Amino acid sequence: MIEIVAKEAFKDKKKQVDIWIDNLVIKLDAKDIYDYSIPITNDYQQNNRNISLTPLFEIPVINFENTKATIYGFGESVHGSKEIAKSIFNNIRNLICEQNCRLVLLEIPIDVGMRINQYVQHYSFNEDIKEIISGYHIDNVEFYSFIEWVKHFNLKLENKICIFGFDNYSSYSPRHIKNFISERKTNLNETDTLLSIISSNNYRSIPLRYLEKNKNLFLDNFGTKSYLTLLRCLKIRTDSLCRLVPLFQSFDWHEINRDFLLWQNVKFALENLADDTSTVAIYSHLAHLNKKTPIFLNTVKSLGQYIDHYFGSNYFLIGLFIGEGTITTFTGKNNMVLQEIGSPDMRSIEYVCSLSSMDNFYKALPLETTPILNRSVTGYYNRFREFTAAFQEDSMNALIFIKRSSGATIIQPKQK
Repeated sequence: MIEIVAKEAFKDKKKQVDIWIDNLVIKLDAKDIYDYSIPITNDYQQNNRNISLTPLFEIPVINFENTKATIYGFGESVHGSKEIAKSIFNNIRNLICEQNCRLVLLEIPIDVGMRINQYVQHYSFNEDIKEIISGYHIDNVEFYSFIEWVKHFNLKLENKICIFGFDNYSSYSPRHIKNFISERKTNLNETDTLLSIISSNNYRSIPLRYLEKNKNLFLDNFGTKSYLTLLRCLKIRTDSLCRLVPLFQSFDWHEINRDFLLWQNVKFALENLADDTSTVAIYSHLAHLNKKTPIFLNTVKSLGQYIDHYFGSNYFLIGLFIGEGTITTFTGKNNMVLQEIGSPDMRSIEYVCSLSSMDNFYKALPLETTPILNRSVTGYYNRFREFTAAFQEDSMNALIFIKRSSGATIIQPKQK
């Protein structure tokens, strides 16, 4: 027998009120039903597709008031899903409006992020923003709509929303840095000299040292945040300890070192671009933001482990998963195609979520069952590595599940 008791009665009995039940607990012989083992067989899979193993409830936009965190991570298990991108940017909008989020960190090259920030903060800008974001996993209609929204929202803000790219991947071309500097229109001789040094392609540490030598001049003309971001960008591009050497023959070494470098950039942004009165949103692949599982299951820390170590309960991570459908992936430089993703592995979190009768939902963790896998697909789809043993109960705080994905719609730059 199931008994439901309302703790409060409505005095106005004529008023129609929608109510729902959350955290429903069912006990058998005084034992929680989820403590009983449930065999997962092919027959079970076929006959119980609409049975929810956990009390899952659909919430279109997350209510962040009860989380009491200052850093919110949005980790997508796959790049290239239209529905995941829409969910992430809608929830970051909600953070901006309701939780005073003023810093958005993105897994994109720092020089690309620097240009996007210049655009949304209404500095002089002479390029097509669509061309700047072209070729990255953010190259989709959802992200473009988001930055246009941020640009409009910034018009009424004194403390404007800042966009920061924390990835060290780059084309290693000075184009974005040069345009960032030249469009500030400072009329300083030192600016022309810095541009000349950068244009010579004789990097080493010469541009960085010149910027540091003339710190006060550039600080006065660029502003503190822009100066520090440019300083960080030049350091990454000139310091051999920060720059990612593209040794793709040794992929594991490349990726292991990458997360430490991502952390250095995120740490810089949190220390120099954030403030004590606002919150921060971080958007990246879940493999990087995972709070407990080392990157690619080796013993080297992921970005999320660094954040969790330094910020603890102030870091609230939401993992985003899809059950089936298509995603948009790269097959070569700036060449993107739709690809079908495989059905969820029966040991995966995607499979457990797909047993729900609802198509899309948000759920705070932990789950009442313990899957050991989750899907992990980067911008370059590799089916061999689609599912990894990356799920742990405390690896994230909550999840958003989307039953069916469609590939992200790529934006088209203006024709020249």
